[in-house]
Amino acid sequence: MKEGAWIHSDTQAHAWVHEHALWIHKRTHAASLGLPEAVIYRLEDIQPDADGPGRHGLLREAMEAGLIRFRGHGAHCTLEGRLPWAAILHGATGFLKRHAGPELWVQIRDLNRQEEVCAAWCVFERSLATGRPDELLPLVQPCLLREPRVTVHVSRHDL
Repeated sequence: MKEGAWIHSDTQAHAWVHEHALWIHKRTHAASLGLPEAVIYRLEDIQPDADGPGRHGLLREAMEAGLIRFRGHGAHCTLEGRLPWAAILHGATGFLKRHAGPELWVQIRDLNRQEEVCAAWCVFERSLATGRPDELLPLVQPCLLREPRVTVHVSRHDL
């Protein structure tokens, strides 16, 4: 599995993407996932770039609006968001049920709390089936991600 996708944490709507930041910058794409107009305006106001503050600002804004960033890497995948890891898991469950095999290694990263939990999809699926995601707490580890400095953009629509 070598793919990328955005997943809406509330509706579980998703879209396959080649490049997350450039894709979400387009109004029609952001709207297709159900993002509110205010978020779409803020995304439009951020100028995308290759790997600088524009790209990172777009990713941050999208994830702060409740989107989950999925990245497939062959035998493992990463789910990133600005939600607690359990909310990311719940938000991505439908997507993973459709697209992940039981042995796919899933890494869930809560970028706000700098925590991650990693396990095979079948382990996550079992904890969801029993209604006991707290069983996964021993797997939670700190993940020290160095995030680039992002310039805060004020939308012309916020004024």
